[in-house]
This record gives sequence, C-alpha cells and structure tokens, in this order.
Amino acid sequence: MNPLTFGNIVRPLRREVSMIALCVAAGISAAGLNLSRPWLLGRIVGELVRSDPGDRVPGYVGFYLGSWILSWMTGLLIRFASAKVEQRVLLNLRIGVLTHLLSLPPAESERQSQGKIQAYVSSDLPAWSRLYGTVLTQAVHAAVQFVGAAIALTSFDAGLTWSVLPFLLLGSAAPLLISRALIRVNRSAQDAVSDMLETLAGLTRGAVDLIALRTEDWGIRRFRESGARAGKAELRRTTAQGIMQIFGACSEVGAYVLVLSIGGSKVLNGELEIGELVGFLAAIELIFFPARNAGDLATTIQSSLASAARVLEFRSIPVRRSEKFNDGDLTIRDLTFRYPGSERDAIRSVNCTIRQGSTVVILGESGSGKSTFIKLLAGLYEPSGGRIEASGAEEAKRAFVPQEPTLFPASVADNLRLGRAIEPERIRELAERFDMDHRLIGLPDGYDTPIGHNGEGLSGGQKRRAALIRVLLAPGNMMIFDEPTSGLDTENAQRFWDAASKAGRATVIATTHRPEEARHADLVLVFREGRLAEAGSPNELFEQKGIYFDLMQQSQLERQRP
Repeated sequence: MNPLTFGNIVRPLRREVSMIALCVAAGISAAGLNLSRPWLLGRIVGELVRSDPGDRVPGYVGFYLGSWILSWMTGLLIRFASAKVEQRVLLNLRIGVLTHLLSLPPAESERQSQGKIQAYVSSDLPAWSRLYGTVLTQAVHAAVQFVGAAIALTSFDAGLTWSVLPFLLLGSAAPLLISRALIRVNRSAQDAVSDMLETLAGLTRGAVDLIALRTEDWGIRRFRESGARAGKAELRRTTAQGIMQIFGACSEVGAYVLVLSIGGSKVLNGELEIGELVGFLAAIELIFFPARNAGDLATTIQSSLASAARVLEFRSIPVRRSEKFNDGDLTIRDLTFRYPGSERDAIRSVNCTIRQGSTVVILGESGSGKSTFIKLLAGLYEPSGGRIEASGAEEAKRAFVPQEPTLFPASVADNLRLGRAIEPERIRELAERFDMDHRLIGLPDGYDTPIGHNGEGLSGGQKRRAALIRVLLAPGNMMIFDEPTSGLDTENAQRFWDAASKAGRATVIATTHRPEEARHADLVLVFREGRLAEAGSPNELFEQKGIYFDLMQQSQLERQRP
C-alpha cells in the first residue's frame, strides 16, 4: 500500500489552520499588489509620451512606489508566517518519527538504520515541512497572480494575447509531464545521502578500531565511495532541475520575442500605443513568473513528496502490541523465536519454570540464544511460537538492562532518573554501593555534570555501573540483565550481586560469561545453539557433570593461570 496518500499529506495541516490561512491571505495580497504595477506602469509611460502629460503622473508614481513598499512588507509577513508554520510542523513531524521508533517492536527497531533515521530528521522532514509554509504560499501566490495576469491580458490587444498563449501552455506543462521522473530522481538522491550518513555513523562509532588496527585508509575509502554515490545522485537531480529551468526560460524568451515583433510593428503603424505595449510586457512578466518558477516549484514539491514518502514508509511499519505482564511464576512452554529475515530459529522449543523472587543465571556461549531468551522474557520480542504464562493476577513491572546500555547527553542525575521522581539521597545511597558516589561528586558539577553522547566523560566500567544503578533505583517485579558484570572487576561484580539480592521479592534474571557467578542463582539455565540444554540448581547441574560442569572446570583453570 502506498503511504503517500492525500490524507497523510494534509494531516499535519490540522493544527496550523490559522497560520496557514494567514500565509494564504498574504500570498493573495502579494499577488494583487504585483498585478497593480503593470497597469500603473502602463499609465505612467502612457502619460509621459503624450505631448501634454497630465497632472496624474505624480499620483501614479506614488501609487507605484506604495505598491512596492506594501509588497516588501507583505513579503516579510509571508516569510515570518511561512517559517513559523514550517518549524511548528517540523517539530511535530520529528516528534512523530521518534515516537514511532520507540513504538516499534524492538526486533524491528534494531533493524532500523541509524543513518536513515538521521536523514529523516535532518533532511527529509525539513523538506516535507516546506510544503506547508514556503511552498504553499508560493503556490497560492503564483496561482492568483497567474489568474489575475491572464484576466488583465484580456484588456490588452487580443492579437498579442493569443500570441503568448502557446508559449505559456508549453512552459506550464513541462513540470507536470516529468513529475514522476523528478520524484524518482529526488528519491534516489535522498537515499544516497541516507546511505552516506549511515556509513559515516558506522565509521564514527568504530573510529578507535580503525586507528588501533591502522586501517584508516579503508574507512576513508568506504566513505569516499558512499560520498561519490551521493554526489552522482545529487548531480543527476541538479541536472534535471537545470534542464527544466532552461525549457521554461526558452518558452518565456520566445514569447517576449514574438510580442516585441508584433507589438513593435503595431506601435510603428499606429495601431497600438507605446504605453499599452509597455503595460502588456509588464503583464507578461507577471504571468510568466508562475510559469518560469513552475519548474522550481514543481521540483521543490516533488522533492518534498519524495521525502514525505520515505518518512511515511517508515511510519507505516506496524507498532508493537501493548501487552500487560502479570506477576507470579513464569511458565515457558515450547518458546520459539526467529529474527525477521532469518532462515533459522534463534530460540527453539524452550520449556522451563521461573519462580517469583528467585535469582536465575543464564549461561551459554556467544550466539547460543541466551540474550534473545531474556529479551523474550522482558517482552521486547514477540515469540514466533509457544508462550510465556504468568501465574499472578497483578500487573508486573519488568525492567531490562541491555548488554550495551546507553547513556544520554544529559546530566549524570538526569541519566539516572530518566524523568522519574527519585530523591537525591536514594541515588547517592545506591551509587555508594557501587563505589561511584565519591567519583560522581568529584566531577566539576557533581551529579549535575553534563556527560556527552553515550557517557562520554565516564570510563567503560563507570558507564556500566551507572546503567545498573539506573534500573536498581526503581526495581520492578522482575529485573532482567544482559551481561551485567561484563567490563566490571571482581569487586564491582560482587557489588552488583549484593545489590540484586536486596531487591526484595523481585525476580532477578541475568546472563553472564562468568560461570562462577552461578553460585548466586537459585536456578541455572544453560543454552546451546538456541536450545535449553540444562536447567537446575548449581549443585544439581554440577553433580550431573554435563555442560555446566565443563564450564565451571574451564573457568577454574583460567582463573588459576598466572
């Protein structure tokens, strides 16, 4: 289904009816003022070429200058009103993109290209919002001026009027005839820019790796290739726009040449007054102004529609279902999950029971499915098969900390609160447990110190501890952690488990790459190739001498190495 429908295009206008009405009224006024000047100019020239000019010339000149002054004032009003409409619509559209991104199923959200999202916000949405301010005002202005000038031409010599008509139709029809081609060219250029931004985002994230491996040239070459593709696409768009402008200019020049030839001959033969010819030429300028700018306006509209189509295509992705999770024991029955586009299951036929208030440690090699499993438990992914049942009747609050938690460009305190009403004393108490309070107090502005994107200014271990503090500040009925002790030393890892054990009746579920941490668990789940290979208490699994036993033995040997 094509998301670029009339309803989707006009929907942003609903909140801006009054401002858009002002823009339209200003556009009509500007067109009316422009139409007055050819008539005034013709009267002025007509009076001046007479042998005895009347005393009306100063009045005509005054009205002519007044028309220009009012046009300038109207133009300023149009700029202000158009910009205000565009910015208000743009803000709402940007919020809409973020809201939709946060409403997607996490598995779908993870597939979204960071470069495309950035392109939507920084390029596509500004182009789309121009439809409701600048473009709308220019279109109204041009349409009113075109109609007005066409009516005005009927009061001039009929022969001159008919001579202009073919050129006018030719110049106006060209943008309409190639509109679909323009949309394709604009879409191609915008896609190329989006790909370039995605390449740059990836290279920026991996800058340290490129430097460490001395492969900067590879990164530069990748960016040069994507930049070259964007440049070629932009060149095609610019060329198409230039051809359209030349086509429109040729039709206008042809009309002027014909009018000057026919009109000049009539003036010499006494069939037409010089003032009437001057007025007609000025009127041609006004009627060809919309035709001349039709190419630019059509290009802008097609570019805006192409941008709107890209964003609407993203916003047409179905949002996740709003599900409530109950508390109590969890019973997992034949749980299966397959990532979109994959040909194999990441999780296959998992069956187990997790008691409320228990601590569960999940072990397994990378790619075994343990991270996917806990995302299913957190409700971030929807099962492809099977189900997760809860025994309780009350709504559960599930908190999840991913393996690579994100810190936002805000103060330390704001990153820990995330808008929640949490007393500073509670924040400092938990920070102290993780040996973070004195470090954060030592920052230039303490807890109010701004940190950069993704925790810039904090060490890797500090960022991870801050993310753990954030979820422990408002624990839910179930707290789910993906590799919570990764990047932490033994002392801080123990601090995490101590804090988790004080979470009351909350169920704590954590994956880990450290088998020895299973001693904190009531239940250990061991995954292998997407299947639950072993489940039981640490002692039970150790006595079975299976996968868990082997992992513990291997971990012990590694710790004993010098």
